[in-house]
Amino acid sequence: MPSSKKDLERLLRKKFTVADIADVYGVKSATVRRWLKAHGLKVAARPTPDELLEEVRRRGSCRAAADHLGLSYQAVAQRLKRHFPHWSGSTSGVRYSAADRSRAMSLYIDGVEIDEICARIGCSRTTVTDWAREDKVGRGVGRRRTYEPKEAVELYEKLGSQQAVAEVLGVSPTSVWRALREAACST
Repeated sequence: MPSSKKDLERLLRKKFTVADIADVYGVKSATVRRWLKAHGLKVAARPTPDELLEEVRRRGSCRAAADHLGLSYQAVAQRLKRHFPHWSGSTSGVRYSAADRSRAMSLYIDGVEIDEICARIGCSRTTVTDWAREDKVGRGVGRRRTYEPKEAVELYEKLGSQQAVAEVLGVSPTSVWRALREAACST
């Protein structure tokens, strides 16, 4: 049992939950609730979902609001998602329109830099990359090849090693191997 009412009050001021206090003393939550009742103490009321959303908007992020309220980021985000189905889950609580998303993806596909897209739409880099991943939109895998597989085959026949071909073409031996494999499949 805690040594005094002051110990419990100190933990409650630090925003400890009943479960946190139970962990500190190695007891069950019911035991902590009994102690609180015996000392006439109450755990601070949790903020309402509306208060949470307002705090997120005031602080500028879900994480900052959680820190200020002494809650975990996950607790705040989950509660907002549960009570506000329209909430986008963004740290700012901003909801983008389908037109914003479509415009961002068009720019992304056209090869516009992500920072430029963010500036035009008014969103974060993470938002753009998340949309691209969710929509399975890509800009192609890796860099474009600067040589033809046929060229790699000709050099390989002359030089005899993937390493030598890689040095001449300025690519990795693995890239040469891929080009050789591709050339063999296409003949």
